Amino acid sequence: MMRNREAGARHVSSNRRIHHYDEGPAEKLDSLLADYLAVEAENNGARKDNWITWTTRASSKQGQVFNHTETLEYLKALQEFRPHFNVDTYFSVKFCTETLHNVNGSVSDTHSTIGRLRSDF
Repeated sequence: MMRNREAGARHVSSNRRIHHYDEGPAEKLDSLLADYLAVEAENNGARKDNWITWTTRASSKQGQVFNHTETLEYLKALQEFRPHFNVDTYFSVKFCTETLHNVNGSVSDTHSTIGRLRSDF
């Protein structure tokens, strides 16, 4: 860097290129949740409905997340413990719609298994 009259240092400090880093899924959901909580804190039902309509127009999956009470409780709980749980794996629209909004666990399987067991007797 000291050669050519510190040309290297001038090049590095010139900021000719500004790197733009897009938000990851967790960061995007965190900012959406912060907006939602700010609107919710106002206790203005009409504004909250308008916000949900706006986010649904941006992405129907986002609308599904913010129209689902249990999912909102899940996100609020994870937000308390950030940054530890604010990772794409657990804190993203994709995770919520694919995992929390689908039939999971053994409830459906148990019901169908019990039905088959009863018919076997």
